[in-house]
Amino acid sequence: MTNSAAGIQRMSLDDFANTLPGVVYQFCVLKNGERKLLYISGGVKELFGCSPQEAYDDFNIIIAQIHPEERELHQKSICHATHKLLPWSVERRLKSVEGRDKWIEIKGVPKKLADGTVLWNAMILDISERKEMQAEIEILSTRDVLTGLPNRSFFSEQLRIALQHTKENPDHLFAVLIIGLDQFSVVNDSLGHNQGDILLRLVARRLISSVAAGDTVARFSDDKFLILLHEVENMQHAIYMAEQIRQSFEAPFILGPHRMFMTVTIGAVLSATDGKEAGDMLRNAHSALDRAKRNNRGGIEIFKAEMYNNALNTLKLHSELRNAIEHNQFFLHYLPIVSLKSGRIMGVEALIRWQHPQRGIVPPNEFIPAAEETSLISKIGTWVLEKACQDVQSWHKLGFRHIRLAVNFSAQQFITKDVIHLLEVMSTYNIIPQMLELEITERTAMLNTGQTRPILEELHDMGIGISIDDFGTGYSSLSYLKRLPCHVLKIDKSFVNDITDDQDAAIIAKTIIAMGHTLGLSVIAEGVERHEQLKLLKSFGCDEMQGFFFSRPVSSEQMIEMLQREKSI
Repeated sequence: MTNSAAGIQRMSLDDFANTLPGVVYQFCVLKNGERKLLYISGGVKELFGCSPQEAYDDFNIIIAQIHPEERELHQKSICHATHKLLPWSVERRLKSVEGRDKWIEIKGVPKKLADGTVLWNAMILDISERKEMQAEIEILSTRDVLTGLPNRSFFSEQLRIALQHTKENPDHLFAVLIIGLDQFSVVNDSLGHNQGDILLRLVARRLISSVAAGDTVARFSDDKFLILLHEVENMQHAIYMAEQIRQSFEAPFILGPHRMFMTVTIGAVLSATDGKEAGDMLRNAHSALDRAKRNNRGGIEIFKAEMYNNALNTLKLHSELRNAIEHNQFFLHYLPIVSLKSGRIMGVEALIRWQHPQRGIVPPNEFIPAAEETSLISKIGTWVLEKACQDVQSWHKLGFRHIRLAVNFSAQQFITKDVIHLLEVMSTYNIIPQMLELEITERTAMLNTGQTRPILEELHDMGIGISIDDFGTGYSSLSYLKRLPCHVLKIDKSFVNDITDDQDAAIIAKTIIAMGHTLGLSVIAEGVERHEQLKLLKSFGCDEMQGFFFSRPVSSEQMIEMLQREKSI
């Protein structure tokens, strides 16, 4: 090629290169492997800091700027593509300048000439900005935005790596902890979500300061955190670390003018006692946390194999409950509520039963807690209410219009606004408000008062009775009780059982009765089984009772017979 021809070709390539971003270049690889630069565009100055002429003089001036860790790979890659005549597309990191990495993307197409030379037409693009964005996206995808902690996805990957290390080193032990904040919703309800967010950030910092520098702290969900203790000696060591974390929460959190005290419940699992998958460990640690919340809130629970079996049984129970709803396997019994003055039946409490196809009759204490963990409690509660109102309507038509109906109402039913459906059912079966009583536990009454109290006040204003069930076993907070719009206190049967033999139990029962009357409430004693109990409760001024002394729970038909016998006396 003559000098004039080469100049013309370069001018033509320059015109073409000016229409494209980055650096356009052309080189050939001779049969002996030597590379020779044939053309390079002016963009090389901005990207590599050298002029086109400097690149012609020494093509290695560009290769030398590729990061040392990637230079050998780069050379092998171009040799392979040249030998196979494959299109070439690679990303390479350049040596850092002023602490900032620069990334390039190289794309090229080879063509073999008649003399065996391979001609490459290629382009180099600066992709540093794209790489920075990818890095930011990757960080965001593995980080919790609120706390800045690793998220569950990142934690799972760290856990997978730890499990792999344990396979290769069987003597190595690590532990996974799930930290649950107790009553975090109270902060959101009372101080607002902004303060709740600040508290979560403070919790994250405290957790980080409670573990070793190499351990991983992550956010699991709204009020739960994960900790991977990368190296523990044994189960006792893991328990010790969990206890240190628990104790770190004894110091208050400062939220502006507020001093907040938080407790945590911790579920833990040791690698040696668990399965081989990250998901297994997370599931089992969560099972331990659930058990701790049920049995030892504010404490620590270590995963045991039976917890997994219990979780499977719970899952099976949920499925069976759905089937029970679909196939109408529930039925109601009624426990009479009797006046201690007249001895007559004044009302009934509706009690659900489950006719299980294999297990027979299942009592509510075996399935209601499981139903409350899901939305099933609303469906079951709706069925109970409709069936009970239907039965009471039939009693009223027979002339027993004085019988009031007591129905248990769970916290979940308040949250899902089942009270709206309650009013529709009452209208359908002509049940006036004064003949209906909703039984709620102390826990339901005292927790989330900002949510439940307005609903209770509205029901109270309509004339619907509110009964505090199992009184004395929960919060027993008089400051809350006097503000709650309730009508009835029910003394828990645990006190009634011992009132004739235990002076303290008798004093408690007598005090509850006196307190209830002082607040203008009626008092019902649960679980009355003996005449001596009845006599003593009557002397205390108790208003009504229910229990086996008078009657066991009966069907609707048996209830009608009892009312007819009572009427004939």
